[in-house]
Amino acid sequence: MQITANDTFDRLSPVALSSGALASVQIYDFLRDSIIRSQIRPDTSLSEKTLCTWLGVSRQPVREALLRLASVGLIRTYAQRGSVVTRISLAHLRDAQMIREAVEVEMLRRALAVATPADHDSLSKELSLQRTFLEHDDTEGFYASDERFHRRLGEIGGLVSMWRDLETVKAQLDRIRYMTLRDRPKMQSLLDDHASIAAGLAAGDEAAATAALRKHLRQVLLDLGAVQAEHPDYFERI
Repeated sequence: MQITANDTFDRLSPVALSSGALASVQIYDFLRDSIIRSQIRPDTSLSEKTLCTWLGVSRQPVREALLRLASVGLIRTYAQRGSVVTRISLAHLRDAQMIREAVEVEMLRRALAVATPADHDSLSKELSLQRTFLEHDDTEGFYASDERFHRRLGEIGGLVSMWRDLETVKAQLDRIRYMTLRDRPKMQSLLDDHASIAAGLAAGDEAAATAALRKHLRQVLLDLGAVQAEHPDYFERI
């Protein structure tokens, strides 16, 4: 059953667009994050008119944001129907995981060659933050810190632009990742993986670091069955 945007936005906090960034980028970020966090569910209709009224903006930035969401597979646009939030495609998910693993392993290898004590310290600080978020069952904080940890590996290795490209590839993966974070043992497991990756990097042990990263990134595929069983309406029908 299709869900209307009005039904969804009635439950969301108002969005205050700032003057410091393009409106289309802010709208895209808001909608992307809301879809990933299941605040906007699959099959929700996102009409330009409703979004313009709710956000208090013209159609142009809304249209640009919707086009970008369609390019990363989070919505589909239909003639006469407008835009609808997609269900998760298993084929797309597996392709995205393979791409993400290949890219992040290369990021880590490059980071191993150039990492400084300050870089290791920045990862340690992020791990400390994750422990705090875990203690307080702060899913939002942990998810954001998880993203920073992985982005930091790209920054250390000098591949920031590649991380930005990867963010568009992994949108469907992020939907699964966020759903699993509601489980406290899962957060602990992810934290342990991050600690193993950081330890391998600090020791200059490529084999240990890359093995830990591969294990970490493949976990999303192992979690699929449980997520599908709990949320069958989030996935495309085969």
